[in-house]
Order: sequence, then C-alpha cells, then structure tokens
Amino acid sequence: MNKCTRLLSLLMAAVMAMTLAACSQKPESSAPEEEEPQSSASEYPFYNPLTEPEGITNDTPVEPDTNIVDKIQEYQEKNPEAVAWFRIPDTTMDDVVFQDPTGNKKYERLDNDGKFNLSGCYFADYRNTVKNRASLGKNTIIYGHNLNDDDEQGERFARLLKYDDIEYATEHPYLYLTTPEDEMVFKVFAVFYLSDWRNFDYIRTNFTSNAQFNQLVNEAKSRSLFNFDVSVTGSDKILTLSTCTYKYGGFNNRAQRFVVMGRLLHPSEKDTDPVTVVANPSPKDVYS
Repeated sequence: MNKCTRLLSLLMAAVMAMTLAACSQKPESSAPEEEEPQSSASEYPFYNPLTEPEGITNDTPVEPDTNIVDKIQEYQEKNPEAVAWFRIPDTTMDDVVFQDPTGNKKYERLDNDGKFNLSGCYFADYRNTVKNRASLGKNTIIYGHNLNDDDEQGERFARLLKYDDIEYATEHPYLYLTTPEDEMVFKVFAVFYLSDWRNFDYIRTNFTSNAQFNQLVNEAKSRSLFNFDVSVTGSDKILTLSTCTYKYGGFNNRAQRFVVMGRLLHPSEKDTDPVTVVANPSPKDVYS
C-alpha cells in the first residue's frame, strides 16, 4: 500500500513539473517576429480607418503633364542628370530636380545651368531611383538650400519654412514630383524642426522590414508641429523635403534642419481632397 501511495505521489509530482514548465515557456505566435508599431489615437487623432488596407499596391503610373515633361527634357539635353520636376502649386517652389548617382555633393552649389551658385538647385538623394512610382524606394529625399536666415521669401527651400504656419500647411497639403514617366502626388503628413539632424535619421532609404519604415514615420509624426489627417502604413512610399534652418543656434549650428514629409497618394485618393490639420499639443523636443 505504501509503495502504491509513493508511486502515485511521484506521478503527480511529475505531472505538476511538466505543467509548470509549459506555462513558463513563451507561447508561439502566428504573428511575424517584428510587429509593426501602431500610432495611438491620442497621438494622431485623425487616423482614417476607411483608407486602403495594409499591402495595397500603387504602381500604376499617371500620365504626366506634357508641358512639364518638355521642360525636363530641355534640361536633359544639356544635362542627363535632370531627373524630375518638383512643384507645390501656388508657390515659387516649381523647378527641375537633378541627381548625381555617385553622391550628394555635386549639386550643393550648382544652379540649373551647372554654374556656381550658393543657392544651388533642387537635387535628389543619390541613393534614390527617380523614374516612376514603381521604382521609388520607401523614402525619396529632395534637398534644397535656405540661405536667407529663414526668410520665407528667400530662394529654393527657404520658402518651405512657410509650412510651420498651420494655415499655410492646410492650404498646401500636396507635393508634386513629375518625371517623363509618371506624375506622383504626395500628401503632407509631417512638418518638423531638428536642432541636430543626427538626432533622427529621417533620410534613411534602406529598410529591412515594414516595421522599420513605420518607426521612421511614427518618429516623424511625433516630432511634427501639426497632426495631419493622413494615415501612413508600411506598404506606403514617402517624399522627404529637407533644408537648413537657423532657428536653433543661428549660423553657428549647421546641423539644424527643417523637414516636410508627404505620403504617395493611394489610388482612391484625389489631390483635391481636403486635409484636416491641427496643432500637435506635444511635439517631441527638437533637441532630442
């Protein structure tokens, strides 16, 4: 009888040990290893749940304006590195975009005719492919100078700083990038300052997962002066406009930047759709 009781006790102990071991193990999940970070409603109150689901494709080109294509090709006859035309309607930001495929230094001080000019020209990051929406990477960057102590009436992207005004941002929600193959429209979703560009790698172009891309987008939104009624998912593509600013350290701080980001329109969207813009009550500190 004692032997039977002892044997039964041993069996019960073994079962309990196996149960505890199973409970302590991390359960397997059917979700991917990297969960895409989601924006909370409190941070971005204008997220629209009716927009296209994750994974939507948007690779069908739109026939570009022939007048703009003609202007691009005129520059290409003189310089084959003219790749696109950038414009924001009702502004003076309306000009050709160049790209040196070997680096970003060449066009810093060259004008549209290849002559030395402190104001330079608009130029795309050398890591980007600027042909059509299908060939675009996740983050296409265009640079332009601001040499006039943040004078919003200055040349090139000095006028981009007008986006720090909520009324202006509301009235100019769309960015246009035209190539001989495609006309691409981007909807602004973030506007922010950086006291030091090294605090946030907003010009990253290589992403190994949608989660990494979403991290960049959410960081940009957290820094944005305004919250825009624009959702951005891991399958989207964005346009980043980057320029200098003198707001945080004057001319002595060459690392400060002003950035505007837009998301490529979905097939169901139109560039006449209004965009709701409200002040971000707690944007991330520009010094962090």
